[in-house]
Amino acid sequence: MDLAPRIRVNAVSPGAIASHGMAAVTGNPEVKAAMENAIPLRCLGDPEHIAAR
Repeated sequence: MDLAPRIRVNAVSPGAIASHGMAAVTGNPEVKAAMENAIPLRCLGDPEHIAAR
């Protein structure tokens, strides 16, 4: 907002999503807890939150 209208950016950055690609990380309870603690909502997103099936 400080630089508008000179610089315009459209972006979606959903963060960590609990998908098949994250199974190696989320399968470890300690690692998953550390990730969730770093997220303001304290939970990983679900794929349904960002895309329809």
